This record gives sequence, structure tokens and C-alpha cells, in this order.
Amino acid sequence: MDQQHTSRSALIRTVVAGALVLVLMQSAGATEALSWLTRPAVAAVLQIFGGHATDGGSYLLIGRLRVPWSRDCAGCDVLLVLWGLILWSSRREPVSWRFWLRMALAVPASILANVARIITIIGWREVFYPAVESPQMHYFIGFLWLLPLLAVFVPRGGRPFAGYAVETA
Repeated sequence: MDQQHTSRSALIRTVVAGALVLVLMQSAGATEALSWLTRPAVAAVLQIFGGHATDGGSYLLIGRLRVPWSRDCAGCDVLLVLWGLILWSSRREPVSWRFWLRMALAVPASILANVARIITIIGWREVFYPAVESPQMHYFIGFLWLLPLLAVFVPRGGRPFAGYAVETA
């Protein structure tokens, strides 16, 4: 009976967390909040490394580059993927504080990965100076910056790290 209760609690926790994720991702406020955090973070990181970055609201002006800022730049996709991975990978785990900690830590991790993605795209533009990259390039760079986060947010389930890394790759 205890096994059944644990499974039911995990299912309820997963459904509640999934509903919370869907509500947050559908709200424009969540996107605006992430954008409000990400845009100044990108400008600050660029200035730390000696670049001149100006936050224009709907764009970033970096040296000679004018980088438009859209809803996709906020990083909601990265956060949604992380939360989805956390939900899926822990759907059978008993209810614990570790699950909620991973869910909470996914927010700053997604912002960090998104800042790295945007800086990589800016570097790409600086080196190759295309007017606009394809959306596939943006998603590919985002995917590459998401990979290191898998080791932190997807539990290994007791498997050795080498086997886990090969499986994940």
C-alpha cells in the first residue's frame, strides 16, 4: 500500500507541477520577466568583457551591431525544456524537496544558458556579419548551451557518470 501511495503522490506532484509550468509559459508576464532579466544580463556580460552594449528595449546596440530583441530572446524555451526534462525524469521518484529545488534552480540556469546563447549569436554576427541568422541556427546554439545543464537537472538514477553521459549524448 505504501508503494501505491508513493506512486500516487508522485503522479499528483507531477500533474500539479506540469499545470504550473503550462500556466507560467502561457502568461506574457513570465516572458516579460525573463526578458527583463536576460537583456540587461547580456549587456552587463558584454561590458565586463570590454564590449560596449546599450540596451534599447527592443534591441541591443553592441558596437556596430544592432541586435533586435524578440520574445524568443527571453529564454522561455530553455526554461520550458528544462522543466519538461525535470518533470519527465522524476515522474516516478517519490515526492521530495530535491524535485522542487531542481525546478527552482532551472530558472537561473535557463537565464544563464540563454545569456550564453545570445552572446554566442552576437559573436557569430561579429565574426561573419550576417544580417540575420536562420532560426535553425538560433535553436542549434540554444541546444548546445542546454546540453551541459542536463548533467545537473536530469537525475542519473544511480548509473555511473560515463554511462549516463553516453546515454544522454
